[in-house]
Amino acid sequence: MRETSEVLFLHPELVNPGFRSATPYRTRDPKHAADVASGGNWPGYFGSPSAASAAYGAKYWQHFSSWSVNLALRILDGLDYSQIKRVEENPVSQAALEDERRRQQKQSEWLKAKGHQR
Repeated sequence: MRETSEVLFLHPELVNPGFRSATPYRTRDPKHAADVASGGNWPGYFGSPSAASAAYGAKYWQHFSSWSVNLALRILDGLDYSQIKRVEENPVSQAALEDERRRQQKQSEWLKAKGHQR
């Protein structure tokens, strides 16, 4: 619902009108979600896209924007952003976490090569 709401708010022309009849697809926990997603019958989403609305997407983006600006200001005030947990470690997000670690390593190597490693 959240992701579809976001797109309805930002770019409604990108949302297939079929979302309104999408059957809710729930899972018990992250492991179950990973098992379902790797199976052959997964429709490509979890949750209830049919409950999405542009109004909810607008509220979410207002909240997200406020949170992002607040975080940026905290970092500028000295918050050690390297200590912020970026991706929840569960089977669904494991690939994203590994990709993030590869990017972080590449960035660290570049900074070190340029003499900017902290």
